[in-house]
Amino acid sequence: MLHLDETDKKYLSGEQFSSIYQFRIKGNSAGTGRIPLIAQLTAGKKVVHFGCVDHLPLIEQRRKAGIWLHDVLSKNCSEVVGVDINQEGIDYMKQAGFEVYNSNVVTENPPAQIVSKQWDYIVAGEVLEHIDDPVTFLKAIREKYGTCTKGIIITVPNALSYTNFRYALRNIEMNNSDHRYWFTPFTLLKVAMQAGIEVEDYDLCHDEQIRFPSVKWWLRNKPLFRNRIVLRGRL
Repeated sequence: MLHLDETDKKYLSGEQFSSIYQFRIKGNSAGTGRIPLIAQLTAGKKVVHFGCVDHLPLIEQRRKAGIWLHDVLSKNCSEVVGVDINQEGIDYMKQAGFEVYNSNVVTENPPAQIVSKQWDYIVAGEVLEHIDDPVTFLKAIREKYGTCTKGIIITVPNALSYTNFRYALRNIEMNNSDHRYWFTPFTLLKVAMQAGIEVEDYDLCHDEQIRFPSVKWWLRNKPLFRNRIVLRGRL
């Protein structure tokens, strides 16, 4: 995992300012995929999974491929509950035997079935880019679930990814049409710290299969070109 030094923290917190601050990657990157890294961090843990539905039309395809995150967590963790606001997706998941709740973390009180227990992690995988106000969302999680949960794992798409640059060379911006934001490591860390989350470490992952050896070299040795950011913090 990658880490922050004290200078980084001063700029991230706003204690110091620079219009041209050079945020450098420090530490050893895992160099693995997003889902294997999350599985490693949460193995045997008790987890609350925010945004558990993912995209309903893609669940079966991803489940068969072994990359539907909630399924991976359910097989990997000692206990998992899901939280989402997609009622159609929640109905699907309940029929499949998963414990899930429809709850808007910003406007509603958390389900009593969740806050009455203690959990190791909240996992918010590929959620923040869909949220209108990511800082308010994370702050609500910290305030409402902080007494029953030790830590949080956040993953988002990386704006600096090789894939984005490849399309940019053709004057194309490739997007999920439901996304509001792109993040970089610095901006994700800034949003998390603004919400009051104590950042422990972070990493960059690449989920796509790459055929060309030269590109594999770049992704192995230049983490900023990978397409996913994973942050681990304390509430």
